[in-house]
Amino acid sequence: MAPCHLFSFPQRKTARYLLGCDGGLDCCKESQDGNQVEFQIPNVYYPNPNKTVEVTYGGLVNVTVFDEVIEADKWVWDFQLPGTNFKEYFMAYTQDCAECVNGVTLVLWEVYFDQKVPPS
Repeated sequence: MAPCHLFSFPQRKTARYLLGCDGGLDCCKESQDGNQVEFQIPNVYYPNPNKTVEVTYGGLVNVTVFDEVIEADKWVWDFQLPGTNFKEYFMAYTQDCAECVNGVTLVLWEVYFDQKVPPS
C-alpha cells in the first residue's frame, strides 16, 4: 500500500487523506490518533508514477533548533492538493551523519499550509 498524506485544518480536525493509496479516492479520509507524519524527502506521492515532486536543494543554512544555531542542508518542495487551491510547502534540514540510516539526520522539519506566498 502506498503511503497516505496528512493534512491538518484550522478547525483542529486531523485526518489522513487517502490520495493515491490502494483503495483510496481523492475524496476519502480516515481518522487517526496523534499527528504522525512521514519524515521523508519528499513525503508526497502521486497516483501516476510518472509524476514526481521536485525537491530543491537550498544549500547550507543556519537554523535554530532548541535555542542552538546549527548549520544544515536545506531541502524544499511543495504539494498542491488535487482539485483545490490549497498548497502545502515543506522544508527539511539535514546534517551528514555517518552512523545514521542513509548517512543523514533530520534536524528540523517545517510545514506551511495554504500560504499565498511560498515561505523563504
